[in-house]
Amino acid sequence: TISVPGIDTSWMLTTDSCGGFRQSTYHSSVYYAVSSYNIWDKSRYYYCPSGYHWACSEEGRKIFKHNSNWSGTRVYYSQCGWNRYIYRGVDRRYFRFRDSAT
Repeated sequence: TISVPGIDTSWMLTTDSCGGFRQSTYHSSVYYAVSSYNIWDKSRYYYCPSGYHWACSEEGRKIFKHNSNWSGTRVYYSQCGWNRYIYRGVDRRYFRFRDSAT
């Protein structure tokens, strides 16, 4: 867990070889944080490590605008100690935006 007073990142998985926090190979300002669980709680706010923020869908569209189907290198697929999309028996396939719950 990345510890900063007032910021609860206990939801993050930090045990893979990337520490559950990986920089995008598509855009250097984007980082992906991995949850310990693969259950999406729409009512929860997932705090980011200090110095980062949880992007909304519009920010994602602007950053990935030249990649209209949002394809490309898979962020964690068989990387950082994962077996395809699975790490320690849990299948994780999606990264969410701040407004994904709406």
